[in-house]
Amino acid sequence: MHYISLQVDGQTYEVDTYYTAQSNWYADEIDMAFQMDGNYAQQPYNVWLDDVTLNAQ
Repeated sequence: MHYISLQVDGQTYEVDTYYTAQSNWYADEIDMAFQMDGNYAQQPYNVWLDDVTLNAQ
């Protein structure tokens, strides 16, 4: 996962941080996931997620 920026209350913070998959995930931690499914030949492609919202309480 590559986090480019984070926006909080209209203020954008540049992050530019990469994280790999976590093998030991605990339920009390926060996580966001997005699954990209390939075509029949599994050809590489790029995807940009924009305006994603994560709410935590």
